[in-house]
Amino acid sequence: MKKKHWLAAVLAGALLFLLCTGAAGALLIPVRTSFGSTWDMYLQEPEDSIDVLFFGSSHVYCNIVPAILWEDTGTTAYLMSGPEQTLPFTYYYLRETLKTQHPKLICLEVAAVFYHRYESNSQANAAYMPLGWNRLMAILHGAEPELWPDLLLPVLAYHDRWQDVTTEEIQRHLNVAPDPMAGYTWLTDIAEMKEPTVYCSITDEGEYQRCLVYLRKIAEICEKEGIQLLLFNAPTYNYVRPEDLDRLQRDTADFPNTRYADLNADRDAYGIDDATDWYDGLHLNGRGAEKFSHWLAAWLRDNYALAPTEGEDEALWQSRVDAFHGLMAALES
Repeated sequence: MKKKHWLAAVLAGALLFLLCTGAAGALLIPVRTSFGSTWDMYLQEPEDSIDVLFFGSSHVYCNIVPAILWEDTGTTAYLMSGPEQTLPFTYYYLRETLKTQHPKLICLEVAAVFYHRYESNSQANAAYMPLGWNRLMAILHGAEPELWPDLLLPVLAYHDRWQDVTTEEIQRHLNVAPDPMAGYTWLTDIAEMKEPTVYCSITDEGEYQRCLVYLRKIAEICEKEGIQLLLFNAPTYNYVRPEDLDRLQRDTADFPNTRYADLNADRDAYGIDDATDWYDGLHLNGRGAEKFSHWLAAWLRDNYALAPTEGEDEALWQSRVDAFHGLMAALES
């Protein structure tokens, strides 16, 4: 009996330690409101109110404006992308997002298929996920092992911030509002594009096959949940080798309920100006993102029968439209 009491006390102490360190880590981590992985704000969305969920890398959160999609079609969309989001993170992001939303369409930008096993943003992709099984698995399958201690116990990574955390920052952690951009990150700088180059390709056959496994798992989840899956290339000035994109299309042709579309191949149709509409060779600025999003809204309308969700928060979405147009008006003035 004493042994049972001792074991119970140890487990209770360990649980209390994890709760305390978890709470401390949650308050010490920097507030994140842009450049992907904006989980706290995503969780403020009304349940089952999102028609389309987007996943992928910065090619998503810099290039797609959900407010424009809603303005043009009445379709609600949210960008749950992350910086250099590799496929293991995408898989567990999808599992976690489906706890609160049941979209009609999942759109996955496929640059991650050509990434290395570990990119440079595992910390950002993992550290902001809600605590739980999906976060644990994302860390173990997606993050470098040397980062595991900091990601499993965030207080280790951010303990040296305790003197820098302000009352205002703590308030922002405790009083999270919906994202006025629905996952989009506003960029204003201009880089004139002159000569496109290849920015990624299949360099590791083993890693490419591993990515295909995760893509198939994502397709199987979507099939099980009755969700259509679109694999797509977002607009970039620099490009993936065409032969690698052709191979990816062939290798995913038998995936259930899945379509592949190279939307970058239609770039001339967006009306992008290479002198004014790029932030850099991989990302559109606000002007370019607006143009692409208008085109994408029409493309989604023509290719998917997405009836708008009834009972959506129209005031919230109109505020997002107004916020984006306000940024554009300020930029043009």
